[in-house]
Parts: sequence; C-alpha cells; structure tokens
Amino acid sequence: ILILTITSCKEDEEPILPTKPSLPPSNSFIVDMSGFGQSSARGGDSNYNDAAANVGLWNTALFLHTALPIKAWNEVRTATAVWDKNENAWVWRREFSNIDGNYTASLYGWVEQKKVQWRMYVTKHGFYERFLWYRGTSNTKDTRGDWSLFKNPNSDKPYLEINWVRNDDDLLDEISYTNVAPNDPNVGSYIHFGFENELKPDYPMYYDIYGALSDRLIGIDYDDETTAGRIKDSVYFETDLWNCWDEDHVDIECP
Repeated sequence: ILILTITSCKEDEEPILPTKPSLPPSNSFIVDMSGFGQSSARGGDSNYNDAAANVGLWNTALFLHTALPIKAWNEVRTATAVWDKNENAWVWRREFSNIDGNYTASLYGWVEQKKVQWRMYVTKHGFYERFLWYRGTSNTKDTRGDWSLFKNPNSDKPYLEINWVRNDDDLLDEISYTNVAPNDPNVGSYIHFGFENELKPDYPMYYDIYGALSDRLIGIDYDDETTAGRIKDSVYFETDLWNCWDEDHVDIECP
C-alpha cells in the first residue's frame, strides 16, 4: 500500500521543464540611429552632413525593410513564455494587427550546447503560415549574439546578419548589420555601430561603414552629447586624414 501511495504522488507531480532562457535585450535587434542625422545649421556640404548622410542611408534602409520584423519582435516581448513539448522549446507568442493584415508571431527559444537558439515564425492570416523570418543565437549570459533575417516566405537564404554585444552594465556595446543577400551587388556591405571606444575618449560613439560595390570604408567618430565629431573617407575626401566638425556642425581643423 505504501509503495502504491508514493507512486500515485509522483504521477501527480508536474514535470521538470528545461530552464527558460531570458530574452535578448530589446535593442539587440534594431538600433535607431536617426538621432545622428539632423542637417547642419549652415546647410549645404559639410563634414557633419556627409557623415549624417551615410548613417542616414543605412538607418532608413534598415527600418524600411525590417518594420514588420521589428513589430513582431516588440509584440512577443510582452508575452509570457510557455513550454511547447512538440517543439521542445519555450515559445513567446502574440497576435497583432498591422496596416496590411493580421499576424501571429511565435518566438521559440531553447538552450543547446551552452548557447540559446532562437527562431521567429510569423503567420500572416490568409496569406502564409509559419514563415521563419529570423533566427539567431545568444550566450546564456545575454552579453552577445546574432540574428539572420530572411526577406520573404520564398527566401531560403538570409539577406541580413546582425551581431551584437552588450557590456556588464546591461547597455548595448556594439552592433553590426551586414548585407549577406545572395547575388546582391552590395553583398558584404556593413555598418558597425559602437559605444565607449576606449581608444578614442573624445568620441564615445563610432560608426564603420563599408560599401562593397565601391570598396569604400568610412569611419565616423561622434560625441553624442556635444554632437562634435569627425569623418574619414578616402574616396570622397581623397585623403586618409580625419575631417572634423564642432558642436555647431561647422567644419574645423582636427585637433
């Protein structure tokens, strides 16, 4: 009788589920760089405007092509994760509406070989089901990771890769976006955005922008408080020297 009683209690116990991974930081996906993009007070051609134009092109392209993935990302972050035994993963799921229809976003996450694997599936009701819009990985400390985005339900290869790093203060340290679209003339182009560059204490923010088609590398260092900065673009300026501007966005001799 005692054995039967013990067995009965064990059968009623809840199964022990795998550890639920924590979601990557919200800005590990897309960072809004539009703050660096206001025209110089003087207008026209200037070092600041040249830098802002290059950053602005990337920022516009990113938000133009990732508006819906960003919407899905923000929606699932408000959901409570549940264990999906069929997928053997935790899932954060939300239904939401957009101007072009109704959607269900399902973000799956599970730990595999000391890494967290992520898969975002999106269903547009009446059009397509379980489109793998992006996949990614992160370490279990949530200090670094990556994403690969697919353009549409007919895509079998990603077109954009994102790599991100977060520091010990839970702040985004750096993030990069790379064009990996097959047969795209600009494949290999990237923008790398970072903070707190110890080698350049006068400029807490930096951008490295590479255009594969023209084999052109642009470096931008920027102070987000004073808005002073500098740009290096050997193709445009025909020199490897830095070109600077002050807090009023006026061209100056570099210190």
